[in-house]
Amino acid sequence: MASVAAWRHRRPFGAGLLTMLAGAEILLTPVAGVGLVVHPGFAGQAGLVLGIVLIGLGALFWLVPAQRACTAVFTIAAALAALLAANLAGFGIGLLLALTGAAAGMAWTPAEAPRAGRHSRNVPNRLSPDASRPGP
Repeated sequence: MASVAAWRHRRPFGAGLLTMLAGAEILLTPVAGVGLVVHPGFAGQAGLVLGIVLIGLGALFWLVPAQRACTAVFTIAAALAALLAANLAGFGIGLLLALTGAAAGMAWTPAEAPRAGRHSRNVPNRLSPDASRPGP
């Protein structure tokens, strides 16, 4: 269990999860019976394609966290394309999930690894005015 938590903290887990949920919502909107008439034409096909793309982008947040900014930009582009092409991006819910996931992915920064060894002590900075240095 500790290894899963450590894996989750080393990558933008929330961003990937929100993006995958957005993809699933956009993917399932044309096939779910919501009481509204959802035409299975172009909007249904675009929903399937863009839903799969968003699920893949969510997986990229998890698998390649170093490329989170590029993945976030593609997530925003896919969400905006789904807004126009796929039933208002799942009636707005998928759009909000995708944009929130992209924002979380863009804002995520990796935690600094603790330094080990003898150089981890507080050593005064050479350039700080408090450091003792010989005069000219």
